[in-house]
Amino acid sequence: LKSLGYFPDAIAIEEAILKAGFETTDSLDLSQLWLVLTIYRTHEGLGLAEMSEIAAAFERHDVDTVGEIITLEVGKLLRSLGYSLPVEVLQQFIARVDVNGSTKLDVGELRKLVRMYREDEVNMVRESFLNQCASRGLTKLPRTLAIALLGQLGVFGAPRAFAAMQASEQQAPSKQTLQLSSRGAGEDLVDLKTFTTIFIQEQRKERKKMGDQLGFSAQEVHEMKKVFAFYDRGGAGEMKAKEQIRFITDYFPEMAHDKDMRPQLLDIVQDVDRSRSGKLDFKDFLRLMQQLRELQDKAKVSKEMDAVKDTNFSVQEVSDFRQLFLEGDSGTGDFSLEEAKKMINKITPLGDKYCKELTKIFREVCGEDAEGYRDLVDFPDFLLLMKRLLEVNFA
Repeated sequence: LKSLGYFPDAIAIEEAILKAGFETTDSLDLSQLWLVLTIYRTHEGLGLAEMSEIAAAFERHDVDTVGEIITLEVGKLLRSLGYSLPVEVLQQFIARVDVNGSTKLDVGELRKLVRMYREDEVNMVRESFLNQCASRGLTKLPRTLAIALLGQLGVFGAPRAFAAMQASEQQAPSKQTLQLSSRGAGEDLVDLKTFTTIFIQEQRKERKKMGDQLGFSAQEVHEMKKVFAFYDRGGAGEMKAKEQIRFITDYFPEMAHDKDMRPQLLDIVQDVDRSRSGKLDFKDFLRLMQQLRELQDKAKVSKEMDAVKDTNFSVQEVSDFRQLFLEGDSGTGDFSLEEAKKMINKITPLGDKYCKELTKIFREVCGEDAEGYRDLVDFPDFLLLMKRLLEVNFA
């Protein structure tokens, strides 16, 4: 399975063996092994419980019961399952499974997307661990360093997970499947397998919590509580109508100043105010954030679709340009003029003449606001920028 690009899941393997009609203790010949592998791959390496959750979420979003959902709905669906991906990253995964560019996914393609995301996530975790080991000339990390690294990767329950694992191993040493070895005076060392397993276990717990928190992580909820408290001027645990407007203007300025979106914003605020009091408590505020984020994401995807149509780039060209964009995106969802200069300078040296010409074209694409040129483009504008550079045969 590893040679086929999967990170094997013990539960999914066991379920595939049982579904094929065998016992987990059976020895398999080639044809029997092939049957198990076929079932495992059909399930995309997911367990039956996860497949059931994905199928149920898919049905909720397939409102017309046509067996497909539009890609505009994929982000919302994934957040309900506890997966929160930036729009630019999500679109990259959608492109990998929607190979014909239909802008629709069936449940099998959705399962494939989830599997690809999780594999990329695990590969990133493994790379982080190996890099830390290499920088210290080690093959295993001290537990304190492993916990710190997991924290950097967004896993904050590692101390508890390691303690539970060690307690389990002490109770049943003959059934150890994970190893914590020692060095010196009892200093625990963590190997790659244990590190990766802890990450996967804790991420599953975190995704369950996110699903219960409208798709927000514990860290995001913590940050939102601070934002809510700032606009809760009276400290009564509620955000009044005036502060709601101020909040939306501060955090979603483009939507707030778009006349076409104002009716949608008004509908959203009224919808999340379940008490119809004109005030929002924190639960209402979370629902507001959820719907504003979904509205924002849909606007980004629609803008990208328009850019793809305007540039007439092929599916493969869009995928290639997206990879370039993400390599220069520091996580903000934007690509800077300086990154554009660095990118092109790798292909051909830029002198003063071409730097000025690139700046002119870049600013024509990104436009100017009240504060001047931001010198940043999102992915749709990045596509338009690439089109302009190709049209003028830049440099």
